[in-house]
Amino acid sequence: MIRLSAFADEAGASVSEQIEALKRNRISLIELRNADGINVWEWTEEFALKIAERLSAEKIKVWAIGSPIGKVPVNVDMKEYLKGCERIFRIANVTGTTRVRAFSFFGAYDQPRKAAYNLGEIVNVASDYGVEIYHENEKEIFGDVADRVEYLLDNVKGLKSVFDPANYVQCGENVEKAFKTLAPRTDYYHIKDVVADTGEIVPAGFGDGYIDGIIANAGDNKTFTVEPHLKVFDGFGKLESGKLESGKLKGRFEFANCTESFDCAVGSLKKRLVAAGYAEHSDGDFYVGKVDN
Repeated sequence: MIRLSAFADEAGASVSEQIEALKRNRISLIELRNADGINVWEWTEEFALKIAERLSAEKIKVWAIGSPIGKVPVNVDMKEYLKGCERIFRIANVTGTTRVRAFSFFGAYDQPRKAAYNLGEIVNVASDYGVEIYHENEKEIFGDVADRVEYLLDNVKGLKSVFDPANYVQCGENVEKAFKTLAPRTDYYHIKDVVADTGEIVPAGFGDGYIDGIIANAGDNKTFTVEPHLKVFDGFGKLESGKLESGKLKGRFEFANCTESFDCAVGSLKKRLVAAGYAEHSDGDFYVGKVDN
């Protein structure tokens, strides 16, 4: 079984738009990142509770918090930084998830022990809140390629892993090789795709992100979070500073709006799942076998 989640902030800035997009695409899980123009790092617990109540009323569960934890210089004042992290962990508690996505610091290529130490501190504090940290490979952080991700998993007790194939492509990694190395230690996946030669961001299956291979070999009971990045969305500038060309993403496909780009991203992944022998069931999840509706 493969279940789908999504960064629904790529469909619309408001919570209402995000709920509508998820329901339209029969996805019942969300990875929270931005809502009503506010990044989760800046949320209060009261704001998070309102979001959680609205999602719950629509039978949408929070899969994870897509936090920016770790997207700071490795020499950050950790004592002070952990205070902000604790707010994220309380938000996870309020929204009903135990998962928080994180990164492994900028300027840390020559400081592996410091990167691991910092993440270890974050993991330890998170555990006090019943929260687990899921490291994502990302350009320019320490854990941007497979061998450094392995280093972190080997040296940070309790650290978990989320695998982003497009980010590996953008770092020049062989995604198939990275997948074979890290799949046994990967807890869930972010699904976006990119063309290696041109850097163009494309729907799942149109690039070099080894999407079909991941679908075929990820194993049972996995979650794929759709992360389109096919069109500039509210909050994108803060997430990917300096990554735009003439105010646009470097994409091969044109979309009139974020609704179109989000639906395309979800639809493309679903087509790849069906081609691999999965069928979409009435609960919105995909199973090998006949559809039940």
